Amino acid sequence: MSEIISFEDTFQRLRQTYIERLRNSVEAIDNVLAQKQLAPLAAEDLRRAITLFHGLAGSGTTFGFPQVSEAALKIEIFLDLVIGSLGEFDVMSEHQYQTFEAMSQDLRRSCLRASEAGALRPQAVVAAEGTTGSNEEYSVLIVDDDDDLCNLLVLKFKEKGIEAEAVRSGEKALKILGMKRPDLVILDIMMPDMNGQELLRRLKQDPEFVSMPVIMLTGKTNEKDVRTAQHSGALDYIVKPFDPEALMEKVASILDSARRTILVADNDTHIAELLAGKYRSQGFRVITADNGVKAWNVIYRALPDLVVLDILMPGMDGLSVLANMRADAKTRNIPVIVVSTRSDKDQVDEGLEAGAQDYMIKPILTDDLVERTRKLLKTPVTAG
Repeated sequence: MSEIISFEDTFQRLRQTYIERLRNSVEAIDNVLAQKQLAPLAAEDLRRAITLFHGLAGSGTTFGFPQVSEAALKIEIFLDLVIGSLGEFDVMSEHQYQTFEAMSQDLRRSCLRASEAGALRPQAVVAAEGTTGSNEEYSVLIVDDDDDLCNLLVLKFKEKGIEAEAVRSGEKALKILGMKRPDLVILDIMMPDMNGQELLRRLKQDPEFVSMPVIMLTGKTNEKDVRTAQHSGALDYIVKPFDPEALMEKVASILDSARRTILVADNDTHIAELLAGKYRSQGFRVITADNGVKAWNVIYRALPDLVVLDILMPGMDGLSVLANMRADAKTRNIPVIVVSTRSDKDQVDEGLEAGAQDYMIKPILTDDLVERTRKLLKTPVTAG
């Protein structure tokens, strides 16, 4: 019988590998500073150097060394500003270099302290409960050029029973996506061959992948990066360094939504699109119907996971659609949220007695609707 390796043991092995990386990073920092002895640092030199600091900023806290992330992030932000100020043939000024050198020495000391402390007393990590294979049908693709972070995330997903694969470049990600379709992509913005924004644009312009949820990883709270990612179709973003458990919670919520279909039935197309847009922003699949007859046909054929049903619709009103649902074995247990401008208690009672699980009065707060939807999808429905 093969030995079962615990998550804690595996994490500690990865952490020791990361400590070795910190030692190597000290040498890399020395090499960057030594370049100044040969020639002033130009923008191209700084762009190469920023990859080193970006990686440390995004991974230090994850492995228990927040001081490394903090020091590296300061340098990354500083170099971004310097690069932005340099023309094509300009070089870093002496004053800028002195600031850069002082910040680099601070990071160097943080890496040394972290590697020494980590080697003496490894951080204890407790695996989360309830992580056996209930999510094995889900798959996640991680696209990030940080080996240590990728290894940790793959480990965390497997611990949760989720299939995970990591690639280190956008080009490799496209090859994987050409062969299979994961349920979710976690995508770093800054990568060497193709940045995450470009890969995201390609995915969202491809009909096969346009509905696939994507979480972006960014090394700093750059509002422009965040806005660009969201406008390009990213579902959410995470700022490095991050708590892996917080990421796992976010992913679990998105995966739970990704295979859920919501029918929004409302003859007011503006309301229908507003609600549909909110659901899609949370990772749900959405179908809309603008009258009761169409709604019932869609419900019977597609069997959505939940129906948002307006009372007043042409062709067949919402209560009639609801009566049809509760009378048919195929649709009897699909949860329904009735929405209406009718607010009298008798009218609310009528909707609930007809078989709705919830009743919301227009105008609707979309966050409240999504929250109620998630609760209903976790609660078995027994109707009729």
